[in-house]
Amino acid sequence: MIEALCWGWIDGIKKALDDTSYLQRFTPRRRKSVWSKRNREHVERLIVEKRMTEFGMAHVEAAREDGRWAAAYAPASEMTVPDDFITAVNADPSSKRFFSTLNKANLYAIAYRLRTARKPETRKRRFEALLKMIANGEKLH
Repeated sequence: MIEALCWGWIDGIKKALDDTSYLQRFTPRRRKSVWSKRNREHVERLIVEKRMTEFGMAHVEAAREDGRWAAAYAPASEMTVPDDFITAVNADPSSKRFFSTLNKANLYAIAYRLRTARKPETRKRRFEALLKMIANGEKLH
């Protein structure tokens, strides 16, 4: 995976092939793709080690220039659901009950959608849609 970053590529989700092996897709990074803090840290180390190619550095420089580098998203272990969303969920007892049953994948999906919105109106739209899903007992995953 690390070597893919050197060339401006990223890895996809791993999928089990059988009990002992898995498949992982690698694709070129899209022009405006978001960065994870994890990949940003890997790239910072690769730069120090002088392992980045001009192709990989072009993506880094573009992300630094347009703010995507600074706005890298946190891993699931660090990302939390925003307090204002939890307050809104807790205002309705049935939503609060349902929300308390959500697994880590669903909580991360909610947190990611709310914390990565670039515009206030996008966040508001996502906030309302997610709140409605919770009220209806629907999960993202």
